[in-house]
Amino acid sequence: MDADEFRDYAIIGSAQLRNNMDRENSREELEKRLFYSRYKIAIERMSQLTKEERDALGPDLYDPIEDDPRFSETIRAVRKRVWEKLKNRNELGTCHIIWSQTKEILREEHGIIWFDPSDMNPRTLYD
Repeated sequence: MDADEFRDYAIIGSAQLRNNMDRENSREELEKRLFYSRYKIAIERMSQLTKEERDALGPDLYDPIEDDPRFSETIRAVRKRVWEKLKNRNELGTCHIIWSQTKEILREEHGIIWFDPSDMNPRTLYD
């Protein structure tokens, strides 16, 4: 698959995943393939940035679906909604609660499969 095919798969994958929810094995396999395609896109994007752009963004990868205009507003709105609900929690691990709730709302209410920073950066520990 070339980069354009990966991008298309990353977008279409969410719809395919919703259509296969009743078949557990295919759902897990499809979600895994969806993750790897988005991970590859994120790495490719990061490698094309200048040093200044990488420094401005930071070292972490993020789910490329956040840049897709079809999904970006919904993702931003859900993140804001979850943040407003949990912003007064000041304890270790709060980011994981925020990401978990964001992921759940996106999946259940909007049918969007979103991979949070801990998914996209498996060798990074967040607290």
